[in-house]
Amino acid sequence: MSTKSRWIKRKFNDDLLNDWGIYHFHLTKRFHDDGTAKRSKYQLFACCDDNTMYLVQIYPHDMKNVYSQKELLLIVKDNWSHLLYLLDDGKLSEKISDETRANLRSNHCMTLTEIDDKLYFPHGGGYASDGSSINAVRKRNLYSNQVHLLELIFQEKNIEIMEYIQSKLEIELNRHWKLKLLKTNAYSFTIIELINLIVMHLNLSGNSLQIIEVKSINSLLSNNHGTINFLNHNFKLEGIIA
Repeated sequence: MSTKSRWIKRKFNDDLLNDWGIYHFHLTKRFHDDGTAKRSKYQLFACCDDNTMYLVQIYPHDMKNVYSQKELLLIVKDNWSHLLYLLDDGKLSEKISDETRANLRSNHCMTLTEIDDKLYFPHGGGYASDGSSINAVRKRNLYSNQVHLLELIFQEKNIEIMEYIQSKLEIELNRHWKLKLLKTNAYSFTIIELINLIVMHLNLSGNSLQIIEVKSINSLLSNNHGTINFLNHNFKLEGIIA
C-alpha cells in the first residue's frame, strides 16, 4: 500500500480514500525493512468492501493530479455502480476539473461529483475541515457512546445481573467484579468477568443479555465450547437506553 502506511502511528489522512473510498497501492517488489512498499513508478487504484477488491485503474506515480482523476469514478460507475452513493436530485453550478478537485482536497473542502448529469456523494464518507475521515470520527463517537452506555448498564443492573447468574448456575459469585471487553461491533459486546470467569454477550440493539459460564478462559479463547454452558435472559433497559 502507500508508503504513508509506515506512518500509521502518526496523524495522516488519505484524502482520496476519505473522499471516494479508493485505495492506492504501489506496484513494486522493493520493500522497507518493516515490510511496507517503497515508492513505485506505477500505482494501482482499487475499491474494497468486506468480501471483494475492485481493481479500478493503474496510473503512473508522476501523473499530474493522479489522486483526483474523475476517470476513477467513471470506471466505478460503469462497472460497480452499487458502490457509489447516487443523490436523488441536484446539479453542480459549475464543472469541477481534476486540478480544481485536487486544490479543493488539499484545503479539505469537500464537494460532490457530477457524472452524466447525476450527483454522487463521496463514497468514502467525506472529510472534515481538518482532513479527518468523517466515517472514522462517526464510528469513534458511536463506539465511545456505546461503551459509556455499557458502563451505565452495569452500574444500574449489576445486582440484577449477578442474582440471575447465581440463580441459574447455582453458584455463589464474588461481588467484586473485574470486567474486560473482549470484542464489540458497537451494538453487541462480549465481556469477561475475570474474578468469576463469567462471559457475557450483551446485545444493545436487541435489548437483550446473553450470559455464558466459562470453566476456563483458555477454553473460550481456543473455541473449546465443550466447557461452556449457554443461557439466555432479557433484562429490561428502559431508563438507560433512550
